[in-house]
Amino acid sequence: MTPLEYAGLTVFILVLLIGFFSILMGLPGTLVILFDVLVYALVTGFDRIGFKILLTLVVISAIAASLEFLLGSPGQSATEPRSGALRPRSSAGSSGPFS
Repeated sequence: MTPLEYAGLTVFILVLLIGFFSILMGLPGTLVILFDVLVYALVTGFDRIGFKILLTLVVISAIAASLEFLLGSPGQSATEPRSGALRPRSSAGSSGPFS
């Protein structure tokens, strides 16, 4: 491999890691990974990553996004806290001056 190929592979792996860690932080990392693989396949002329692998990744990404949408906190608004989320703080704050 030439130094340019090593540099390209390094950038590819770094973007994959960024996609993985963005998933852990709740960001859309599956799309980052999918676009990274697509760009890498285009740059290498689909030599190392073929159309079957790309199609498989698209299907897996679609299934993952659908499951995340369908199973993610049904009926709960993203901007409103849960009903019991503020109770421990309010009871601890009101009992402080009286102890």
